[in-house]
Amino acid sequence: MDVMPPEFGHLSEGNCTQYQCPYHHWVYGLDGALKGAPFMKDHPEVAEKSLGLHEFTSAVWQGFVFVNLSGDAQPVSEQFAGLNTHLGRWKMADLTMVADIGWDCPFNWKVLVENFMEPYHHAGAHHTLFQPIMPAQGCWTDEEGEHFQVCHLPLSEQLQRKVKAGQPQLLSFAPIPGLLESDFLEWTAYLAAPTTLWFVAADRVYWYRLQPLAAGLMQIRTTLLVHPGSADSENYPQTLADEVEMMRTFHLEDMEMCGAVQSGLGSTAYTPGPLCSLEQPIWLFQRYLARQIRQAQLA
Repeated sequence: MDVMPPEFGHLSEGNCTQYQCPYHHWVYGLDGALKGAPFMKDHPEVAEKSLGLHEFTSAVWQGFVFVNLSGDAQPVSEQFAGLNTHLGRWKMADLTMVADIGWDCPFNWKVLVENFMEPYHHAGAHHTLFQPIMPAQGCWTDEEGEHFQVCHLPLSEQLQRKVKAGQPQLLSFAPIPGLLESDFLEWTAYLAAPTTLWFVAADRVYWYRLQPLAAGLMQIRTTLLVHPGSADSENYPQTLADEVEMMRTFHLEDMEMCGAVQSGLGSTAYTPGPLCSLEQPIWLFQRYLARQIRQAQLA
């Protein structure tokens, strides 16, 4: 049994001094070692404290905790090393999570990843929200890393001219210290394959937490990270409320599109079509998936 099921009020936030399983009240220390089991103190395995919780290798990279469930995965510091030059300046470990929205999604997780990374749909799904400020036709994709992708979403020419004239644009929160001038000229989408996604700007980071559940079902949490100094602004509460509402708006647009794509994939009339050059991230993602399948078949 899960020793900290949410149904019993055990949330991921907060502090505790031990874990107590609700089922039979076995108690474990924070290191996972068994501390006690009611009415079983004379059982040899209980007495020897040899029935601890399972251990998994974990690592902290860019402030995020990655858990190696298989035990033989390549270290994330090696898998995503090429992203350090991109994301290192954001110092995400120092940012504060100020919004966390959960979504139940009736579509495959790969549909969401492809939608997240390709900017072609700015001209369609986001034609009133993103297309005027980050037009699809100006976006471009870096050469692929073995385990990651980077897609650049430059601001419109008009907004870029204002930034270069010393008038930063689209900043609602405190700018993240240490960024380059070029970081203020674009937003950037990142995939740390297969399911870690970031959407970054000069004053924020959107982090997506994907949880595949079935072939056509997934859960996602969309979170907003900002510099702690943002809270010092007099208008911070209203600014945050406005930005969270905007966050809901563009995510709803994406959720609707992904649901419709899933329906299309299930149609008996479905056949793949050609990709636009702006959909290069989809091609790169499919190449990544193909590599994983080949490696699994050879293992």
